Amino acid sequence: MSRRLRLALGALAAGALLSTPGYTAAPDLIDPEPAAAPAEYQLDTVLIVHNWILCVTEASAEQLARAHREGAAVAAEAYAELAAAKSCGRFQKLGVMLKTPLYRSGPGSDHEARVFAALVNIGVGWQDAYVVAGVPE
Repeated sequence: MSRRLRLALGALAAGALLSTPGYTAAPDLIDPEPAAAPAEYQLDTVLIVHNWILCVTEASAEQLARAHREGAAVAAEAYAELAAAKSCGRFQKLGVMLKTPLYRSGPGSDHEARVFAALVNIGVGWQDAYVVAGVPE
């Protein structure tokens, strides 16, 4: 895990709000309204996403997605543990470039979460990380 990514997650755990700097291309907004159909996730494109979870390891991201499949309470408990360990953190706004879809829990259900390998822009340049989409607050 990169030092910059660990520092960003540490700042997030401490309550700091991180802002995303401007981008050279106009990014797409892909987080749908709750009643909308599931989003189509574009690979290799700069996207601005809201309330996604950033994790430093694939195992942490998949652990959270699997917990979400079990229900909101289980996911909240798993997230609390991962956030306390500075392994994952939720970002209100995050610049991402999705590289590879890695895991999909509960396809087509109310408890669907997706894990992607991605490049993320956390204000200190682009870093390799794992992002989780579909886990509500």
